[in-house]
Amino acid sequence: MKLATLGLIVFIGTVVNAVPDMYASKYRNSYPTPAPVYQKSYSAGYKYSMGPKVNWAYWTNDGLVSQNQEHQKTEFATVDCDLNKNIIFYDFKNINFGQEFVYEWTDESEAQEFSAKLAQIRKRCPDVRVAIDPEISWNQEIVDQIVQKKVSVGQLAKSITDFNTKYYTDGFVLTFSPNVVLNDKLTYEFLKELRRLFTQNKLQLILYFGPDEGLSYVRPVVFEFADLLIVHTEIYFLDDGKSLRHPSPAFSNDVRSSSGIIEAFINMGADRSKISLLVSTTGNSFKRVACTSETELNCPAAGLGSVIYSEKTLVVESKNIQPYFHDRPTICRIISDSEWTKKYDNFAQVPYAYNSEQWIGYENEQSIKVKTDLIKEKKIAGVTIISLNSDDIYNLCGNGDYSFTRQFVEAFEY
Repeated sequence: MKLATLGLIVFIGTVVNAVPDMYASKYRNSYPTPAPVYQKSYSAGYKYSMGPKVNWAYWTNDGLVSQNQEHQKTEFATVDCDLNKNIIFYDFKNINFGQEFVYEWTDESEAQEFSAKLAQIRKRCPDVRVAIDPEISWNQEIVDQIVQKKVSVGQLAKSITDFNTKYYTDGFVLTFSPNVVLNDKLTYEFLKELRRLFTQNKLQLILYFGPDEGLSYVRPVVFEFADLLIVHTEIYFLDDGKSLRHPSPAFSNDVRSSSGIIEAFINMGADRSKISLLVSTTGNSFKRVACTSETELNCPAAGLGSVIYSEKTLVVESKNIQPYFHDRPTICRIISDSEWTKKYDNFAQVPYAYNSEQWIGYENEQSIKVKTDLIKEKKIAGVTIISLNSDDIYNLCGNGDYSFTRQFVEAFEY
């Protein structure tokens, strides 16, 4: 699943009719409509300086949030690209470095399927920009390979760049892992070369970080090479299940909050116009135990939760891939269910709900407004949403389709 990530993203412009021979010869018989070629409009040093926006929105390809049958039939190619023209396709299982450190899909059929989806969405929405996040991290294994001279910084950067140009993606998300020996020189050399190749190929570089280890693993030397820095709080750090933790508190006493992590990156020298706060459409649940605190936030938990509605009836099961991740329709059903007690934490500025056995933290209109106001106050680039396919795509809540995403879009007035 997604951890602290660093990303690279490219902007694309008008469609060109010709398809390169390299692409056509390989995929001409694989599917009817190959991906078109684009003229990329990009210049190094691009700034998100026109006021806060929804910078990018994720589309996950992992079944993570497919709790509703309606969502299971939704395809990437049908995404509302009028609402979101910058989309990150997230696939953390099917792309990796091979034995020769050649970056590629692990299965040819997966490569063809992705290319077909990309062709479909670009045919429907010619100006859409699609980046890819395979959750490949700048980790200790890769560092060791470079130190042992099994692969060079140049080879690694070229492999990532070649992957993007081969599949006509608009960018690439690369994870910075906290589990790596700090090596500023090596990290600097890698990002410098990657930046050079990305600029040469009109690709945009986005770095993505989480709050691990109090951000001690973050290397500010990489900031100068980035076009955008995606930062997040606790959304993907729930595996221990030891306490009732909200996925994204607005405020806290450390960096595990929207305010905390934004300030931390500003203090480390990051350009405000490059910082994008990751916000999640999902809620996260835990097994609840008795709590004597005035607010249940951060009280002890008995493990990760499981809250799934089937035919609008609450059921608890563990068969779902990630049963503690809950999409917007599930959250709506919890809010409307009288068996759940609903609360709002006035310090963290986030809502949560609980019944006798389960606890869930999520976002509502009030907490979203707090975050948009915070983003405007801090004058950062805006937000990145994860993910579109866990939003209320089919208006099951009655607030309009993609109601979570639209709240941010409307708040930033564009």
